[in-house]
Amino acid sequence: MIARMKSAKVGARYQIVIPKVVRERLRVRPGDRVEVRVKGDHIEVWPEHPDPARKWAGSLHGTWGKGFDPVAHVRKLRDEWAEREGQQAALRRPARRRSE
Repeated sequence: MIARMKSAKVGARYQIVIPKVVRERLRVRPGDRVEVRVKGDHIEVWPEHPDPARKWAGSLHGTWGKGFDPVAHVRKLRDEWAEREGQQAALRRPARRRSE
């Protein structure tokens, strides 16, 4: 859907004010970054959406307390899984018949 165009005036420092209806519709807030593109003979302004990975990066830092080694923890889990898999494989093997 193409919305009706709104105009903005370029100020002395080459700044523009994004019209209120556009800001609200695109949820642009003060401090947000925008991408400015030149397309032919016109300018496009696109809101930059933050990378979700960057947004959550480090959010779990310190969750398990000091001294927790995630690499050692994963190795321990893998060893436990391998041991459990070995036990389950032994249970799945058919019993061998003795020849008399």
